[in-house]
Amino acid sequence: MKNTSLVLAALISLGLLSCSKEETQSEGGYQIRIGESLAKKGSAIQVNSAIAYLEEVELEREFENDSNEVEIDIEGRFTVDLLTGNSNPAIPSAKIEPGTYHELELEFGDDDRLAFEIEGVYTDTAGNAINFRLSMIQELEFKIEDEDNGIVIPADYFVTLNVNFPVSTALASLDWSSASINANNSIEINQQSNPGLLQAFLNALNLSVDD
Repeated sequence: MKNTSLVLAALISLGLLSCSKEETQSEGGYQIRIGESLAKKGSAIQVNSAIAYLEEVELEREFENDSNEVEIDIEGRFTVDLLTGNSNPAIPSAKIEPGTYHELELEFGDDDRLAFEIEGVYTDTAGNAINFRLSMIQELEFKIEDEDNGIVIPADYFVTLNVNFPVSTALASLDWSSASINANNSIEINQQSNPGLLQAFLNALNLSVDD
């Protein structure tokens, strides 16, 4: 068992956890787990459902003074419950050459498929509870790069790369007083309705539109 952790960004962390030794192989390997860092109690935001639609994972290794690269892809359509970390289907493990990898990239959604779908309740300063739904049909990209320490994949071990998106904290940072409220007393946040809040949310999570 080997336990280490590596913080790579202020809002999102990558941990190396739960490594298990494989007796019959010399390769290393990794498993992705994506979850949500919940806000503290008392926040004006209550998240009831947070779903991410993962399309692809890329782990990339660069060699010094060499133009060759090693890039390991996991592709599919994975429905990830950010509140539990569970994925349907499960994100498979990948066997890879041991070494230090320098870039982790996650892609969510597509031009005609949802990337994120989040529902919850916002309580305004007057104590009124307002339902909200945030969604986006777009290909989004999240990237972690670490040229100095990197992501170490040791021989004979499978490593869990734990990526946490602080969804509740990002939502709590939005200027909800500027939100347009529907006739049914709910708030829709998407590319057509409250697009400024959507962009602020993406910025808070370091998610960018993949052109």
